[in-house]
Amino acid sequence: MSDAFDLRNVPAVPQFTVMTSQTINYEEWRRDATRRRAQTERILAMLGPIRRDRPRHPTEAAFLRRIGTAERLIGPTPDRSR
Repeated sequence: MSDAFDLRNVPAVPQFTVMTSQTINYEEWRRDATRRRAQTERILAMLGPIRRDRPRHPTEAAFLRRIGTAERLIGPTPDRSR
Protein backbone atom coordinates (compact mmCIF):
# COMPACT_ATOMS: atom_id res chain seq x y z
CA MET A 1 0.00 0.00 0.00
CA SER A 2 1.27 3.50 -0.86
CA ASP A 3 2.20 5.88 1.96
CA ALA A 4 -0.11 8.50 0.40
CA PHE A 5 -3.15 6.39 1.34
CA ASP A 6 -1.91 5.11 4.69
CA LEU A 7 -4.39 6.36 7.30
CA ARG A 8 -1.74 6.10 9.99
CA ASN A 9 -0.17 9.25 8.47
CA VAL A 10 -3.38 11.27 8.81
CA PRO A 11 -3.62 13.25 12.05
CA ALA A 12 -6.76 12.55 14.09
CA VAL A 13 -7.15 16.23 15.01
CA PRO A 14 -6.61 19.14 12.60
CA GLN A 15 -3.36 20.97 13.20
CA PHE A 16 -3.87 24.56 14.34
CA THR A 17 -1.46 27.30 15.26
CA VAL A 18 -1.55 27.82 19.00
CA MET A 19 -2.10 31.41 19.97
CA THR A 20 -0.22 32.43 23.08
CA SER A 21 -0.23 35.51 25.17
CA GLN A 22 3.14 37.09 25.58
CA THR A 23 4.45 40.39 26.85
CA ILE A 24 6.62 42.35 24.45
CA ASN A 25 8.18 45.75 24.86
CA TYR A 26 7.57 48.75 22.61
CA GLU A 27 10.71 48.23 20.52
CA GLU A 28 9.79 44.61 19.76
CA TRP A 29 6.28 45.70 18.82
CA ARG A 30 7.63 48.39 16.47
CA ARG A 31 10.17 46.00 14.93
CA ASP A 32 7.43 43.45 14.17
CA ALA A 33 4.90 46.01 12.85
CA THR A 34 5.84 45.64 9.16
CA ARG A 35 5.36 41.88 9.22
CA ARG A 36 2.03 42.14 11.06
CA ARG A 37 0.81 44.83 8.64
CA ALA A 38 1.70 42.66 5.63
CA GLN A 39 -0.01 39.64 7.18
CA THR A 40 -3.17 41.68 7.85
CA GLU A 41 -3.21 42.96 4.25
CA ARG A 42 -2.90 39.39 2.90
CA ILE A 43 -5.80 38.22 5.07
CA LEU A 44 -8.02 41.16 4.08
CA ALA A 45 -7.21 40.57 0.39
CA MET A 46 -8.32 36.94 0.72
CA LEU A 47 -11.59 37.96 2.40
CA GLY A 48 -12.54 40.43 -0.30
CA PRO A 49 -14.56 43.61 0.18
CA ILE A 50 -16.67 43.79 3.32
CA ARG A 51 -20.28 44.89 3.00
CA ARG A 52 -23.50 44.27 4.84
CA ASP A 53 -26.31 42.57 2.94
CA ARG A 54 -28.73 42.07 5.81
CA PRO A 55 -31.31 44.84 6.31
CA ARG A 56 -30.61 47.19 9.20
CA HIS A 57 -33.18 49.03 11.31
CA PRO A 58 -33.66 52.61 9.99
CA THR A 59 -32.86 54.19 13.39
CA GLU A 60 -29.58 52.28 13.67
CA ALA A 61 -28.70 53.11 10.04
CA ALA A 62 -29.36 56.81 10.69
CA PHE A 63 -27.07 56.75 13.73
CA LEU A 64 -24.29 55.01 11.78
CA ARG A 65 -24.55 57.56 8.97
CA ARG A 66 -24.42 60.39 11.50
CA ILE A 67 -21.13 59.09 12.97
CA GLY A 68 -19.59 58.64 9.51
CA THR A 69 -19.83 54.87 8.90
CA ALA A 70 -19.28 53.90 5.26
CA GLU A 71 -22.52 53.14 3.42
CA ARG A 72 -21.26 49.71 2.35
CA LEU A 73 -21.04 48.74 6.03
CA ILE A 74 -24.48 50.10 6.89
CA GLY A 75 -26.25 48.03 4.27
CA PRO A 76 -29.83 48.23 3.09
CA THR A 77 -32.64 49.71 5.15
CA PRO A 78 -36.38 49.39 4.53
CA ASP A 79 -36.68 53.17 3.97
CA ARG A 80 -33.59 53.57 1.76
CA SER A 81 -31.91 51.45 -0.90
CA ARG A 82 -28.09 51.26 -1.13
